[in-house]
Amino acid sequence: MNPSRWVRLSALLVIVAASSWLAPGAHAQNLLDETRRSLDLLSDPTTRSPRLLGMGRLTLVVPDPNNGLTLWDFARMSAGLGDADSTSTLEIRPSTAAASTLHDRVSGVGERQSFAARDVMMGYEAWRRVRGETTFGLIGDFSLLRTDVPFAPASEQRDHFSRPTIAPAINGRMPFVFSERMRYGLHGVYSLENRHEEYRAYVENPFGEYADQNGEQLGAPDFFRPVETEVSTTGIGASARYEFGPWLRAGVGFDALEAKIRSENTGVRHGAFIDEDRPELRGQVAIRGAVGAHLEWIVDGRTWRSSSEPAWRFTTSAGQGSTPLSGRGKLLERDEEGRTVRSRVRLLAGGVELGGSYSNGYGKIEITPPGPDDISSFNYFRNTTFHRANADSIYLPDSIVANEFERRSWEAGVGASWRAPWRSALLGVEYHMAEAEHEQVLAGVGPRRAIWDVRSGIEVPLGVALTGRGGFIYRSEDRDELTEQNEFVWNAVTLGLGLAPPGRSWVIESGYAFEWFRGDYPDPLSTRGSRNQFNAQIRWVL
Repeated sequence: MNPSRWVRLSALLVIVAASSWLAPGAHAQNLLDETRRSLDLLSDPTTRSPRLLGMGRLTLVVPDPNNGLTLWDFARMSAGLGDADSTSTLEIRPSTAAASTLHDRVSGVGERQSFAARDVMMGYEAWRRVRGETTFGLIGDFSLLRTDVPFAPASEQRDHFSRPTIAPAINGRMPFVFSERMRYGLHGVYSLENRHEEYRAYVENPFGEYADQNGEQLGAPDFFRPVETEVSTTGIGASARYEFGPWLRAGVGFDALEAKIRSENTGVRHGAFIDEDRPELRGQVAIRGAVGAHLEWIVDGRTWRSSSEPAWRFTTSAGQGSTPLSGRGKLLERDEEGRTVRSRVRLLAGGVELGGSYSNGYGKIEITPPGPDDISSFNYFRNTTFHRANADSIYLPDSIVANEFERRSWEAGVGASWRAPWRSALLGVEYHMAEAEHEQVLAGVGPRRAIWDVRSGIEVPLGVALTGRGGFIYRSEDRDELTEQNEFVWNAVTLGLGLAPPGRSWVIESGYAFEWFRGDYPDPLSTRGSRNQFNAQIRWVL
């Protein structure tokens, strides 16, 4: 068993829990959000706008109530909550997604599954709005996610995530100070995430080997590796926006969060624990402008910083009448900082709308081990344990070493839509491209992921109350430009329906996407996969 594996995984567990890249600041960031983004599951704007999913994931040139260029919908700033809409609303949004990757078996007949995921989310939003008065309400979701990835030739690692999130907010006129032009926003957030890690044998049948079946459950590979993690995140924030006129609104915001991370691996005769309290401070500036009734734009900038010192505890029985092997102390020091800038612009000219976007992000996480004179550190415990009698059979991970992780990313897109005379159909097309590069001191640069895609969609009224939608997406993905045989080609078909009976106060929207991909290189194993997503929304105007 490779002794360095636990160190890498435990360090990543500590690192990933609060990392956020181009993510809205109104919600806590944790393991589930980061996993979703890395897998391209329920993490895009269409979870709040199923209409856009049904139209080929067009996000730049199709007007939608939950995807507007406002300080709330785009920048998620509570000071702009009252500007996003003028009516009280209640929204319920069920969503689900699934993904699978397969390849031909190296030996034998059939296929082998190398990845599987199932994602479910129930989102909700409720706001009480009266024009010119105080707006208040809440937004949140309940999420479940399961992933299956290979761990050994005959076994897989299965991770279960669950999390409820609630974020209340209030928005009103700023008392005493520019009360006609300035508004304040106060908000909070609470989430409780649980992650359970288990190991199962692959299930083999006449068609192949599959990871997402209920194979025989196996024990954890070692005592130290955390298999249960709880992340409790609490945060508060405040923001203010000032209206210079119809042509410009500017807002600033500040958030203070704390994530309590508790990880463990316990058995009949052993217990391993990693505990961390991670405070985080965030700042935000957002500006929204307009030129007449035809051009509008918005820019959102964020920065964040956190520092923490995870602690470790371990104990195991050494046998009857022997002194247990145990220790506790400081695991490492962790410092994180980052920044993002996001922007969008739209131009209206008759029945034509043009849109564009650009975003970039940077983040750095620095890991520092305890000093060599710290006798409570895990490194000291590991080094001295080797001198203990009968300890040669105990698996111990490598020492914690200094490292620095950096991530740079950017994304850009352009698009156009046209309101056709025929049945008032709406047609749109967009082009998106993105790149993300990782670098660390120990392993160097990589991977560098690059993606571009072309999206097209159409919306056609099917009657007084019913609207039909469809779309197609072509995407090229290179999962690492620095190495060969990581290129894949994706295709996707999307469908959607909208129901809005005249005179009723409710609207139902739904969207579905089915995607499939294959390797774009000589692939003797014929790697292939698929993914599907369904989003729905019931919206009441109260």
